[in-house]
This record gives sequence, structure tokens and C-alpha cells, in this order.
Amino acid sequence: MTRLTSLVVTAAGIMGAAAHAQPARTLELLEAAERPVRVVCLGDSVTGAYYHTGSKRAYCDMLGIALERLYPGAEVTVVNAGISGNTSAQGLARLDTDVLAHEPDLVTIMFGLNDMRRTELADYRANVEALVERCLAADAEVVLCPPTWASNLDAMPLDLQDQYVAAVEEVAAAHGIVVADCYRAFRDLQQADPEAYDLTMSDAIHPNMNGHKLIAEVIARAISGREVALADVPPPPVQMQQSFARMADGQPVRVIATPPFDGLVEEALQAACGADVAVEVTTWPVAATVGEMEQWAKTDVRAAAPDLVVVAVPADATAADRGAYVAAYEWTLNWSLAFGPGTWDCIPVLPSVAAPDLTSEQQANAEIARALIAGKDLRAVDRAPDDGASAAELLAAFIAGQFAAWQATR
Repeated sequence: MTRLTSLVVTAAGIMGAAAHAQPARTLELLEAAERPVRVVCLGDSVTGAYYHTGSKRAYCDMLGIALERLYPGAEVTVVNAGISGNTSAQGLARLDTDVLAHEPDLVTIMFGLNDMRRTELADYRANVEALVERCLAADAEVVLCPPTWASNLDAMPLDLQDQYVAAVEEVAAAHGIVVADCYRAFRDLQQADPEAYDLTMSDAIHPNMNGHKLIAEVIARAISGREVALADVPPPPVQMQQSFARMADGQPVRVIATPPFDGLVEEALQAACGADVAVEVTTWPVAATVGEMEQWAKTDVRAAAPDLVVVAVPADATAADRGAYVAAYEWTLNWSLAFGPGTWDCIPVLPSVAAPDLTSEQQANAEIARALIAGKDLRAVDRAPDDGASAAELLAAFIAGQFAAWQATR
């Protein structure tokens, strides 16, 4: 069992079945598979596609995959209506244009993390109720999602979080609609396996793609009453769209890369895309600790706004302990990614590519890296067991594969 698979198993094992009515009409449509089922997911940054999940997909996309797995033959169209920083009031203000205009069969609603800091509890409950009532009046069924559990932050202590979750449950009970209990899913996972929980989180508030898969599993189970696992869903096949588009337009590609890949990436790009491709490389200096790698990414990567980042934390980069390694590696990836989609590309490189012979401790760190890279919904340059290829050959093969996949989509 892989570490990512165990996240799913652990979470599924600690969550009880939700005792709420399921969206009967949506289930009928899924079973019949006569037309696409339209789902809109309304929420804040936990719903939207941002760097926490790789800036391309979120739980909304995973929910579509989950429902199509549960109902073979069904076609599910999912619209992501999540906007960073939104409260329930802002969601209510854009309900007509961002949700109801799509004529959804089902709407999922998840607000609360911003409301806890900016909206009085009574107003939050009233906003959630208004969202539900207006969706139902538009003939859309609703699944209510309490906000995901956040580690006990000063701004959002657990007793406050519990109150806002209870408000969601009260609205659901009053209207007889289902609750997808994402709050307790994350809380219980953290209590059962703290490291597994850490591998689902991008920071103290926002889940990464591992966590978004868990959210989608919880919502899909609330809808269907059946379990589904998503740990095996691979990242999208192409993650270098911006770089390839610039090359196709004859523009130079500005790259930030960690050694030794700063000396290899130009040749790899030119071999895959043409010898006339212009590549400008900035070296990301190697550091002794993952924390120092994180700090450079924070201060230099985002400020440079490159076209491509090749991030390779060295095998011998250290941290105080496993928890510190997880946190620093996660943030090294976070700062290597654009805030939202369509800005720049990122290629993570696993430690074994540059250092084939890892110690047992380095191998353990490499497994953490693998899980966190999956949490960004990214493919990584990797080395298969017993593969004797050089780092240059492995990078070139990865970029060539990306270029071929990109060409196939044009």
C-alpha cells in the first residue's frame, strides 16, 4: 500500500456514514446516464484552483471523476465557482451569474474559513440558508459542505470552528439536505495520523491535491452513499503549456532551475522543441537545508515571475525533523508555483535523479517529496529502479514527453 493510498484508507475508516437525505433527482440522472449531469461547486479558495493544488484543478474536478467512477456511463460536467477570499455573502452576491446561470442539477456549497474572521455567526447562518433556498427555488439540489478543519489557529480556535460547522448542519437539517462532512474528515485524520494529515495540507488552512481528493471522496459519498477512492488519479498529462506556447510564438523562455538542472535545461528544451528556442536560465542556488531552499523560493521565484521553474531539492538537504521537512518542502513547492492558473510552469525533480544512490534517510525524504509533489497535481522527473540514465537524459526525456503530449492537444 502506498502512502497516498493509505491516506484514503485511513480517512475512510475513521468517518462514519452521514445520516442525511441524498439528492434523489441527481442520483436518478447519474443512474440513467441519458444526459450530462451539471454540478457547480461554490466556495472560496479551498474550492478554487490555486497554487495549493498546482493551479490547474481542485476537488471539483476530482468530484466529477469520482461520480463517473461510481456511475459508469454517466457524464458529469463540473463548474468550479470558487474565488479566493470569498465569504458566504460574496458567494450569495454572485450566485446568479456564477452558479444558477449554468442551470445546475446539483450545487455544492462550502464557505466558512473567511467568514469566521469577517462574518458574524448569525449572518453566516442566514447567508448559507439564503444560498440553499435560492438554489432549491431554481430547481437545483444542494450538498452543504462545512469548511474544512483548520489546525487550531489563533484566528480560528476550534470552538469557533465548531460553531460555524454547527450552523451549516442546522441549515441542512432544516431543509432536509445532505451534508458532506469535510470538517470532521480532516479533523479525524489529523487525530488518527498527524503525518498523513500533513501530507494532505498545503498550509494550516488550505488542502493540497491529496486533501482535495479526500474532499471529493467525502462529497461523492454524501451524494451516492458509496465509497470511492481517488488516490490513483494521475496529474494532468501536460504541465508545461505556458513554456511551449511561448516557444511556439518565438519568445524566449525564462527558466529558474536548481543545479545541476540549470546547466541541463536549455539543451533539453532545445532537443525537444527546436535548436532555435531561446532559453534564459537563472540559477536557484543550492542550500544545505530545505528551509533555506524554501526561503529563496519565497523571496526570488515569485518576484521573478518566470516562465518555467525546475525545482530540485538536493538529496542531502536537511531539516530538523520529519515534520519540518514536510513543511519546508511543501512551501518550497508553494513558492515555486504561480498563484493561479496560466502564469508559469513548474517541473519538480525527485532527489534520485541527480543522486541515484540514496541513503535510507534520503529515501524516506524522497517518499515525502513524492507525496507532496502529487499534492501539487504535478508530474515529476523521476528515476525508475535500476535506471542507469544520467540526470541530463532523464530531464530531456521528461521534457520531450511533455512536448509530445502538448502537441497532441493542439
